[in-house]
Amino acid sequence: MLRQQKILSSKSGSRRFRIFFYQGNKSKQITHTHLDAFFNSVSVLMTSQLRSLCMDSIADYQHLYCPPQDIVRKNSFRGFIVRLVLEGTDMKFEPSLSDFETVLLNVFDVFVKAVGMVPRVETKLYPVEGARSKATLKPVIAEDHIQAMKQSVQDVITTQFVPAQEHTQAFEKYRFLISKEADQFVEKFLSEDQQFDAMKDQVVRFKELADDIVFNSRKVIRLGMFELHCDELIRALSKRADSLCAKILIKMSKTNMDLNKGLCEEYEAIASKALATPANTEQLMDLKNYIIKVREERIFELEERIIKAKKRLEFLVDYTSMSPAEMRLNSEAFNWHSRMPPIFEEHDEIINASKRQAENALKLRRERFVEELEGYNKQLEEFESFGDVSEIGRYLKKSPNPQLST
Repeated sequence: MLRQQKILSSKSGSRRFRIFFYQGNKSKQITHTHLDAFFNSVSVLMTSQLRSLCMDSIADYQHLYCPPQDIVRKNSFRGFIVRLVLEGTDMKFEPSLSDFETVLLNVFDVFVKAVGMVPRVETKLYPVEGARSKATLKPVIAEDHIQAMKQSVQDVITTQFVPAQEHTQAFEKYRFLISKEADQFVEKFLSEDQQFDAMKDQVVRFKELADDIVFNSRKVIRLGMFELHCDELIRALSKRADSLCAKILIKMSKTNMDLNKGLCEEYEAIASKALATPANTEQLMDLKNYIIKVREERIFELEERIIKAKKRLEFLVDYTSMSPAEMRLNSEAFNWHSRMPPIFEEHDEIINASKRQAENALKLRRERFVEELEGYNKQLEEFESFGDVSEIGRYLKKSPNPQLST
């Protein structure tokens, strides 16, 4: 407003005035003897007009925030956009209340300064002589009047900013996220030995919290002369919740891999022992009893762990993506259950073969023992006829004790 008036005064206005002055001077209506009085009169008139222009502009600017009761279009002013953002461990407004007060109240000073920069007419007509006098017009604007208007606008700004400040209470339920207490909780939680189900509960908690922040928070709200934008704060809080959720999921993925790896190792140990060939009867019986216990007890415990592994996988698939290594380990754990029946069948064949081998060995030993008994019976029959003293040398030669024969 004032800038436009200044441009007009310095360009088109000065040009028109110079034409008027030269015409008046040419027609002897303005003489050199009356120049000072003429220029002073022009300055007084322009100063008065500038003062009126400044006061009207200031009043219009004040009415922008404090409209009189008789103004019909009270809502023509759209107001200002202020953003609620997350900075460190607290929420803040951008721009802040003090920023608004500084900038908006400074406009009054800009108005006063602008009207004090309009040059006097003679500085354009006679630059050399004009330089000796005052170069610019000096309209007098009452300071107390400016301060009163500033105070009225400041009161409105402060009052209108209160609903925006009160709206921050809607985010106080996420205070533990804002203050990063949640980060400390998760760090302590993960440093302890936690069960998978306990971590699962925390993931669901933070995931629901992130969804609540995104879907149940108002991103833009009109509050008096301010339009409050909360989208940046909502994104930041949601990102913090998702980040904590991701930390727990990383630990859960590692826990799942460790559990599945242990499960595969137990299956491998059972399979390796089941397919081993016993070296003797004692090992045969130990292996047989071990597999019986596995079939009656251990295999059902492993099945329960397989079911838990499936539930863990179902949960992780919904919340995170898996690496190829994780997918291979999950597949291996699930495949072990279907591989065990053939392994047990092969074990039965090994046991039966070992049993037949042991039976054949026992049968052979029994036959040899019977042969030895028959030999001992023949010797006993011969010993009954050993009664002739003259044949004692021959008897000693047949003795099984070599010392007696010498």
